[in-house]
Amino acid sequence: MHRTFALLIACSMLAPALTKEDLIGTWTLQTAWSIAADGSRTPMWGERPIGFLTYTPEGRMVALLGDSERKRLSGDRQNAPLEERAEALAKFLAYAGPFTIEGDKIIHHVDIASYQNYVGTRQVRYARMEGNRLTLTVRRGDGTASGVLTWERLK
Repeated sequence: MHRTFALLIACSMLAPALTKEDLIGTWTLQTAWSIAADGSRTPMWGERPIGFLTYTPEGRMVALLGDSERKRLSGDRQNAPLEERAEALAKFLAYAGPFTIEGDKIIHHVDIASYQNYVGTRQVRYARMEGNRLTLTVRRGDGTASGVLTWERLK
């Protein structure tokens, strides 16, 4: 019992609580992996993902994520063939809204999104910071990881 308590105290001293001030600024996406239930991983946004994640002092956030290899449309965004537009949308995600922090969780409260089903939801990200690196993990209902994104603070 005493060992468990001592271990909990030691761990809490090693990993200080995440604060809003820790997040303020813009982050660039370094890696993005989808994790299957069997633990295997595949690139979430292609081999060379691109993205920006911004947290403001006012408590708002914006996320832009995509595949850097997306093809250009053959026409403007409203008149290009439907198949091209569908592929372009499937390889890009943007959303924004307020954010809150609860322990090691960053919660994005989505007000607007390119994927309409995100609007009105809480997107929970488990966060770990190491220097200028921020790792956000998305978890399934059973607690296992379904996605891991690594961001680096933009200088």
